[in-house]
Amino acid sequence: MKFQFTSHSLLHFILLTAVALLIFFHHTNAGEIPDSSTVVATWISQPVKIDGWLSEPVWQQALPIWNFRQREPKEGLPATEKTEVRILFDKENLYFGILCFDNYPESITAKEMETDGQLGLDDNFTLLLDTYHDYRNGFYFQVNPNGAKFDAQVQNSGESLNMNWNGIWDVKTRITAQGWTAEIILPFKTLRFTGDSLQVWGINLRRYIARKNEQDLWQAWHRNQGIRQLSGAGVLKILQPVLRGKHLELKPYLSTGLEHGYTAPGYQNDQRFKSGLDTKYGLTSTLTLDFTVNTDFAQVEADRARINLTRFSLFYPEKRDFFLESSDNFSFGSSHRAMAFYSRRIGLSEEGEQIPILAGGRITGKVGQNSLGVLNIQTRRQGDIPSTNFSVLRLKHDVFRQSYLGMIFTNKTPGDTTSSNRVAGVDATLSTSHFLGEQNLIFHTYYMESFSNRRVPQNHSFRVFFDYPNDLFDNFIQYFEVGKNFAPEIGFVRRSDIRSVYGHAKFMPRFHHFNVRRLVFKIQGSYTTDFENVLKTRFFEYRPFGFELHSGEDFEFNIQTDYERLDEPFDIFDDYSIPVGIYNMLRWEIQFSTKSSRPLSSEIFLNWGEFYTGRSTELNLQSRIRVNKYLTVVSDYQRTAFRLSDQRFTTHEASLRLNVNLTTHLTSRLFMQWNNEDEELNFNFRLRWIPRLGSDFYLVYNELQDTRIPGFRSNNRVLLLKFAYWWGI
Repeated sequence: MKFQFTSHSLLHFILLTAVALLIFFHHTNAGEIPDSSTVVATWISQPVKIDGWLSEPVWQQALPIWNFRQREPKEGLPATEKTEVRILFDKENLYFGILCFDNYPESITAKEMETDGQLGLDDNFTLLLDTYHDYRNGFYFQVNPNGAKFDAQVQNSGESLNMNWNGIWDVKTRITAQGWTAEIILPFKTLRFTGDSLQVWGINLRRYIARKNEQDLWQAWHRNQGIRQLSGAGVLKILQPVLRGKHLELKPYLSTGLEHGYTAPGYQNDQRFKSGLDTKYGLTSTLTLDFTVNTDFAQVEADRARINLTRFSLFYPEKRDFFLESSDNFSFGSSHRAMAFYSRRIGLSEEGEQIPILAGGRITGKVGQNSLGVLNIQTRRQGDIPSTNFSVLRLKHDVFRQSYLGMIFTNKTPGDTTSSNRVAGVDATLSTSHFLGEQNLIFHTYYMESFSNRRVPQNHSFRVFFDYPNDLFDNFIQYFEVGKNFAPEIGFVRRSDIRSVYGHAKFMPRFHHFNVRRLVFKIQGSYTTDFENVLKTRFFEYRPFGFELHSGEDFEFNIQTDYERLDEPFDIFDDYSIPVGIYNMLRWEIQFSTKSSRPLSSEIFLNWGEFYTGRSTELNLQSRIRVNKYLTVVSDYQRTAFRLSDQRFTTHEASLRLNVNLTTHLTSRLFMQWNNEDEELNFNFRLRWIPRLGSDFYLVYNELQDTRIPGFRSNNRVLLLKFAYWWGI
C-alpha cells in the first residue's frame, strides 16, 4: 500500500484539531491555581556593600528562603545541603544574599572563571525572574563559587533560552569553612517590567551540587518542571516604588589592526582603523531601542570548518553579539530546516566574508499582551554585492496562560530595487504544564510564503507538531513541508520540495540499581516525499538500550535503517561522488559520555554500516581536561572511513581549544582547527579584559595556514585591537 499525503484532508484535520485544542486549553488554563510560595523583598535605605561576606546586619532583616527540595536525584525530598536566600531592595537595586552550606567544602567543584562560560559543570546557583509575571518570559542569572557569572533571557514559556543576552549586574563570592556565599546586585534598570507602583514578579531559585549531581529548587521541583518552567515559579513582591527610568546606554568602540595576506604572486599588507557606536534606550519601561552605527565584529570567534558529507546545506550558528541579543524575538519556523529569518544572511557573504554594516536599529519588548520585534539593517556595497536593506517585523499576542498567536514579515531590498524578496507568515503555540495534572503538552503550527517580483506556485513552508515532553514519556509527532519555490533570502532552507512526517517516542523509567538513574528506550522515524508523493527518504532508529547513571555518565545503542532516493549525483569529498540510484542502508551506533564536571571527561561516538554504494565507519572522540579554574583544554577529533564500490577514502577533522582564565575579568581562548578537505590550519586567539561592568577590551589574532605547502605557508594573518566603553545614564 502506497502512503500519500493529501493536503485538503490534512488541512481539515488540523482545523478540527485546533478548535478542539482551543476549547481544551481554555478550560485547563482557566482553572489553574499555581502551587507557589510568596516572598516579600525587604526595603533598605542604604546600598549594600557587595563583597561576598554577607556580614552587614541589614541582611538579618530579611526572612530567609530555605525550603529547597530535590528535583534530582530524589524528587521531592529535602535538599541534602542547606541553602538560604535573602532578598533586599532600595530605589535602584535588588540584592540577593545566598548561603550555600556544605558539609564538605573541600569537595566544592569550581573550575570555571569565564563570564558566560560553562557554569553548569560547577557547583552553581541560579536565579530566575519573571518580571512581567506573564509565565512566558524571564531573566536568568547564574553564579558559581569563583564569582563567574552567566545570564540569559528565558522565552516562549521556558522552551528557549537566549544565552547571548548580557545584562549589567555584579556578584562577589567566597568559599568558606561552611560552604560558599554569593552577594548579587541587580540594578532595576537592567530589567524590564510594568510601571505599577507595586511589583509582583515570578521568581524561582535553584542550587546545583556537582559532585552529587543534585538539583535543588525552591519551586517547580517536580521532574516534569524545572527552573525554566515559569508557570511553576513562586511570587516576589516589591512593595515600594523603584526607579526604572528609560535608561540610556552608550557603547562607543575603537578598533585597529593589521592584515598580512597572500595573493599571488606575493604578500600584501592592509592596515585597519574603525570606530562606531552601539546604543540602547528604554523607550518605555517595557520597550527597548537598540541602534548600531558602523558595526564591528572583530572579536567574534571563527566558524568551525566542517566537511559536508550530505547533499544539503550546512547550518552555521550566529556568533555576532548584535544579532544574538534578543534573537528569539525574531525566531520563526523550524530551526535548522526552514526559517523565515536567519541573521547570518546580513553582513556575511555566502563564503562567510564580512559585508560592512552601515547602521541598524532594533526595537524589542512588550506592550500589554503583545510581544514586539522590529529590525532594520543597511549594509554597504561590497564588490558585486549591492548596498542592501533588511527589515523584519515579528509580533506575538499572548493567549491563555502559556500560549500565543503570532506573525512575521521580512523584506530584503537591494540598492537597485529590482530583486526584492519578502516573507510573510503566521504561527500559533498552545502550551500547558497542567495536562492530566502536572504533565506538559505543546501544540505548534506555522505557515509562511516567500514573494519575489513574480508569483510562483509552491512558494510556502508549513509545519504542525504535538509535543509531550515529560520525565517518564517524551513523545513528539509532526508534519512538515517546504515547497520547491520557497526562497526566503534572509532565511534558511535546508531542503525544498518535500513533505515529511516525523515522530519519536521515548520511555525513560527510573531504575535505582547498579548506580543507574534511569533507563532510556526510544524509537523515531521519518517519511519524506516530494510534492508528487514520490518517496525520497525514509529513516528509522530504534534504541533497544540506553541508560543514565547517578554519577553523570550516559550510554546509548541505536540501530538505524535509511532509504534514500538520489535523482542526481552529489559530491561528498574532493572528487568523490555518489551516483544516482535508490539505496537501502542499515547502520549501528554507540554513544558514551562521562560526567562533564569531572577533571577529565570524554565523549565517544561510533557509527558504522552501509553507506550508499558501500560502507562507512565514523568515529568521533572528544575530551575535556579541567586542569584547574585557570586552564581548560578541549580536543575534538572526527574520522570517517569510506569503502565505496569504486573508491576508498578517509576524512579527518580535528580541533583544539584552550581556555586560560586568570580572573573572571581577564580571560583568553585559543582555538585551532584542521580538516583534510580544505587542508588549512586555522588559528584563532582572543584575549578579553573587562575593566568595568559593560566595557570590553579585546586582543584578537587570526591566522590561516596552507598545510599542502611545505613549511605550512601562511595565507592570512590578522592582528586586531578593540576597546568598547560602556556608559549608563
